[in-house]
Amino acid sequence: MNFLSPWAKTHPSTLINAFGCAFIISVLLTWGVIHVATKRGWVAKPRAQRWHTRPTALFGGLALFGSCAIASFFFLPGSPAYWPLVVGGVLMFGAGLWDDLREMTPRHKIYIQLAAALWFITLYYNASPPQQTWLIPIALVWLIGIINAVNLLDNMDGLSTGVSAIGALFMAAYALHIGDAFVAVGGLIIAGACLGFLVWNFNPAKIFMGDCGALFLGFCLGGLSLASQTSLQSSNFVFALLLPVLVLATPLFDTLFVAMVRFINDRPVLLGGRDHTSHRLVMLGLSERRAVLWLYGVALWFGLLGIYGVTHESFALVIALTLLSWIGMLVLGLFLSEVKAYDHLEEDSERKRRGSRILARHRRRILDAFLDITSIGASWTLAFLLRYEDAPFDHLSEMATTLPFVMVCVFGAFFLTGIYHSLWRYVTLSDLFVLGRTALIGCVATWLACRFFLPHIQLSTSVLVIFFLLLIASSGGFRLGFKALRYHFSLHYKRDVKRVLVFGAGDMGELVVREMLLSAEAAFQPVGFIDDDPQKQRLSIHGVKVLGTRNQLLEMIARHRIDEVLIALTHGSPEVASEVRGMCQTCGVGCREVRRLAV
Repeated sequence: MNFLSPWAKTHPSTLINAFGCAFIISVLLTWGVIHVATKRGWVAKPRAQRWHTRPTALFGGLALFGSCAIASFFFLPGSPAYWPLVVGGVLMFGAGLWDDLREMTPRHKIYIQLAAALWFITLYYNASPPQQTWLIPIALVWLIGIINAVNLLDNMDGLSTGVSAIGALFMAAYALHIGDAFVAVGGLIIAGACLGFLVWNFNPAKIFMGDCGALFLGFCLGGLSLASQTSLQSSNFVFALLLPVLVLATPLFDTLFVAMVRFINDRPVLLGGRDHTSHRLVMLGLSERRAVLWLYGVALWFGLLGIYGVTHESFALVIALTLLSWIGMLVLGLFLSEVKAYDHLEEDSERKRRGSRILARHRRRILDAFLDITSIGASWTLAFLLRYEDAPFDHLSEMATTLPFVMVCVFGAFFLTGIYHSLWRYVTLSDLFVLGRTALIGCVATWLACRFFLPHIQLSTSVLVIFFLLLIASSGGFRLGFKALRYHFSLHYKRDVKRVLVFGAGDMGELVVREMLLSAEAAFQPVGFIDDDPQKQRLSIHGVKVLGTRNQLLEMIARHRIDEVLIALTHGSPEVASEVRGMCQTCGVGCREVRRLAV
């Protein structure tokens, strides 16, 4: 229990009651709103631009707002942020409710968000001035950004509500650690209200919270993050911004991803659509629930990372891990951006536009370069932390001084050796050898540059060795990760495809399965191999198992609901192929022989 502050240890009943009160009131109020909205016809009807497929009750934000307001009245302690948060929250709720009723333009919504954010910042920082006043504009951008991020994330049943609950719980956990009563109770109230609403909002949702709930929730989360003990009031910039950015990483990522993809495709950023992270995961074959749970997992990971960093003050380690985690998220975003979320007519017209033509042509190389730069910085930081784990801050100056030379030398080696001319979706072992050789050249160039330009710094050889290994793991990892994502979704989540057995777990069979997994257009899903070699039984190729021998073919066709059998024998006899075709014919399953590389 050393994690908890003395205040948290002496006020457990306040914390439990605040959370429980918000949860119970939210459950009851949401049930009441569903009943009234359904009876009066206040329902959201399915539309082409929206995801839901059946009429669903509206105005769930009334229940969220009401439960937070009631619980706050009884349990929320006084603080300089109390009235700024309350008044701003009421303003955002009112604006969202008006938008749900009358549909405001995006410009008008931004004006109201700006007014609420200025209200909060002006009153709160007048009462509690920050030590670094130049960070106040960042607070304004942050607050408006979180409001819109939470609103944009409200695109699938239970997604925005659940992610907001996770973020509020992590903020409350940190506040319990430092003894900030206002943020702790406020976070638990928001989490309780969100979880109570989630009882009715999780897939299949019986109610939507609408803009009145999303804008209110986003403002409260952003305001609480600024009101926490470290936000913009600490002399440590990293300490001030680390936790909020990590705790709210999921809505931030979704907003940045959607904005970037829409910008590249020359579409309005604030326009509603079915092109969010969650939508694309479902288009790849995940169920709606599983897609939402994936994003819950992302929120949990970044929240745990942030809590570990600020409670242990391991900033350099957490920053390096955060950079590597964001590399993984960028790889996921790059993969999801290839999912066709717009209809073909729209895509054809978008490609003719100037923005799409310029950015789409070079976006892969730009993203590859950005990911490599991030990998270089994260790997260099981690190398110092691993080498000097007993006293990392003693070598912080050395790490910062040498970092620019590392960036120039290693990235220069990547650029000059033609790494960015490779098509990484088809990465093989030979490509990784090229990457390793290039990284080695960059490390040697770094050592020479430091010896020549920084003779007063004795750069440790072990740091360079660790850096080299980490750079291979991170830079090569994101390239392999992109290919692994294609394999994973093609193998497990394809829909409306033929289930295929491949007869022959040899070179030809491997090529056939690889093409099926790599091609997004291939209408096949490899279920398994059949091979007569006893040494290959229960082994797998590209994650596809050898299920049995020729004698078990009919059994496997029935057990796995096979639609077609592909004969892929490198040196097979005509008699064997003829026997397999005959067995397939007896059970009414299609069969054909693959004699070329393409399926």
